[in-house]
Amino acid sequence: MKYTGALALALVLLQTGCVSFDTVPEMYARSQWKGRAAQDAINFFGPPQKMDRTADDQHVVMQWYRDTSYNSNEVVAQSAEKQGNVMVHTNYWATVNNPNRCILSITVDQDRKIVGFEADEGELLLSSGCQSVKFGPP
Repeated sequence: MKYTGALALALVLLQTGCVSFDTVPEMYARSQWKGRAAQDAINFFGPPQKMDRTADDQHVVMQWYRDTSYNSNEVVAQSAEKQGNVMVHTNYWATVNNPNRCILSITVDQDRKIVGFEADEGELLLSSGCQSVKFGPP
């Protein structure tokens, strides 16, 4: 019973998004990109939308932003009214836009070789924005 508190804390962290796990495609892509030329990533993803040097000035981080938003048909309101002896429930449906995104980051060293790969949804909790993005490489 002494592990109940730790288990509860772990469940809360998992549900709130404080803990994240790499997906299998992301881990595979990381291993495939590592050691390749930076030009390979540019050829695959196109020109990066953002490039920054790291704090130690030893690497450059290239980033690509992918909009993976989607629309879904959802119940947005409900009503209930009595008609004679019968209760009639009505659902009101609408098309709802679900914002999603995926940020791909590739870290490159001074020899223009890839040393890191990350796929991140940003601050969007419970997002699956990177599921539909191809991580490459070819």
